[in-house]
Amino acid sequence: MARPVVLAIRRCYAEQIAAGRKKFELRRRNLGIRSDDLVLLYETAPDAVIRSAFVAGATVEREKERFYEDHAPVLGVERAFYDEYLAGGCNVFATEVIQAISFPAIAAADLEGFTAPQGILHWRAEWPLPSAAAAAMAELESATNLLAGLN
Repeated sequence: MARPVVLAIRRCYAEQIAAGRKKFELRRRNLGIRSDDLVLLYETAPDAVIRSAFVAGATVEREKERFYEDHAPVLGVERAFYDEYLAGGCNVFATEVIQAISFPAIAAADLEGFTAPQGILHWRAEWPLPSAAAAAMAELESATNLLAGLN
């Protein structure tokens, strides 16, 4: 079942995802993002807003050198940053970006009880989803229900 989650990210990378240039979100560890999750991108300070999201594909763990060689054009990061970010580890966790979504910015300060996530943060029911994100969630739910009906 699809669920909305929040992921902290630098603005430059959120913009690349929204523009369709960054096809994988890279992390040092598995954050538990599941296929079909709606990942809302919290752009860290000084912006402190959520203005884009993506529908997640699979999260895979791969050897970092090979993954960069195979996917460099769609990773959205320069080699030097990639190496520095993943220094000390052998693998990378990569979550595929299936569909990028943009919407008017939501200030984190307007979401009661919101704190910037260290990993992922589950979206609270009392926080209104932007209409574009809500439509994506409805689409995911519909597809999930359709597939469940086939079994």
